[in-house]
Amino acid sequence: MPRASSLQVRPEPGDPPPAEPSDWRGGRLCRRTRTARWGWKAPAALNALRDWAGDEAEIRELGLQFRVINHKHDVLRTTGVVTDKKQENGENLVMLDINVLNQKDEMTAPGRAVVVLLSRG
Repeated sequence: MPRASSLQVRPEPGDPPPAEPSDWRGGRLCRRTRTARWGWKAPAALNALRDWAGDEAEIRELGLQFRVINHKHDVLRTTGVVTDKKQENGENLVMLDINVLNQKDEMTAPGRAVVVLLSRG
C-alpha cells in the first residue's frame, strides 16, 4: 500500500473547500503537517445569516471568496451590511455584502448574499 504524502493543498481564489479533513486531527491522520481550515468560513457566514434572518427566512444565494487561510485558534466573526431591498414576484428580497473576519480584522472571505424574508404584516 502506498504511503500517504504530506501534501499541502494550495487552493486558488474561488476554489471550494477541500474534500479531505479540515481539522488538525484529520490532517495528522492524512500525514499532513499543516492543515488549512478553508471549510469553516462558509458555515460561519451561513449560520450568521440564519441567526440574523430567522427560521422562516430563505437564504437564496451565498457567495464567498476565500482569500485568507484560517489556522488553528483563529477567531472568526461574520459581518454584514444590507445593500438593497426590493420586492420581486411577491417576495421580499434583501441583498447583503458579507465578510468573515479573523481576530486581526482581516477580511478572510468577502461575499454577497440574497435572503428572502417574510412580510411583517
